[in-house]
Amino acid sequence: PLDDLFSAEELASYWPAALDNFRLQGRLYGLPTNYEVTSVFVNRSLADPSAMPATLDEWLAQAQQSPSLGIGLYNNLYHLAWGLPAYGARLFDENGVAVLDQGGDAAGYLRWLRTLSQTQGSYVDPDYGMLKDRFRKGEFAYFVDGPWAIDELRGALGENLAVAPLPAGPAGAAQPWLSADGILFNPNMAGSQQELALSFARFLTTAESGAAIASLGKRLPAARYTAFGDDLLLQGFARQADTAQPMPSVPEMAYAWGYGGDMFIKVVDGDADPAATVIESAALINDASGK
Repeated sequence: PLDDLFSAEELASYWPAALDNFRLQGRLYGLPTNYEVTSVFVNRSLADPSAMPATLDEWLAQAQQSPSLGIGLYNNLYHLAWGLPAYGARLFDENGVAVLDQGGDAAGYLRWLRTLSQTQGSYVDPDYGMLKDRFRKGEFAYFVDGPWAIDELRGALGENLAVAPLPAGPAGAAQPWLSADGILFNPNMAGSQQELALSFARFLTTAESGAAIASLGKRLPAARYTAFGDDLLLQGFARQADTAQPMPSVPEMAYAWGYGGDMFIKVVDGDADPAATVIESAALINDASGK
């Protein structure tokens, strides 16, 4: 564990959720270099990103006004997980037990998604390519995706492309999953080599190195005080990181990808009861993981 080798001030220079990607049972075992997180791409020719609705209900109401103000959501667990905490729900507790049905209103979030999918000009769909293509063609104003799509979308929309934060839900801020890349260390190295490795890791994860990661690599640096220059799109994703939570790295995620993803499909694309589907999904994950 690295906790004793870094001061509280040093650790505070990283995005907390990025650091948490490298924690196991509360102990730190690596340093993050860069991360990915979802946020809202906005087509400026259709909607004003500075007037982004503050809440999910307001966002839905705006989409219902006109198909051009529609929303595109990729129907999979990673791209939709942000709405669970916005409705006060959690996927897992501290012991890896699925608790979707215990506290919060995951069913309310599923109902919101179903209503959105039934709104003309809006889509909650498992066809990622279709969603991206429709957004590129200007068919709807909002598309939730990650920074990996910046180059393609900027090539299609140019200066009309912007990034705005995900709206809050009835229980609080939207909290998308943040997944980080970073540096791990060989514990069997000699002391002098450990010192060199730690020095190099510190160098790679400073705000100065972060500026190079952003400007040259077009990646989001884990150093939270990095200067982005004039890249407003990366700045938008960095603002979203302030409310992000680390993507769960528990072994039980092996079952959540399937059963948790199916939960959204069953309600949005089918006629499954939201409350019953939440209970069923939590039970399926726990049965599969032996919890």
